[in-house]
Amino acid sequence: MTAYAVLMKQSVPISIGTGFTVMDKSNISDPEISKYVYSD
Repeated sequence: MTAYAVLMKQSVPISIGTGFTVMDKSNISDPEISKYVYSD
């Protein structure tokens, strides 16, 4: 889709999300991240 939009000279988004989250020591304590790591 993006390549076609470029060929047609349409605007394309700068960033396209992948749906994945990178977890490392800088964000692992964030509740929005840790909910995927730890379970009750």
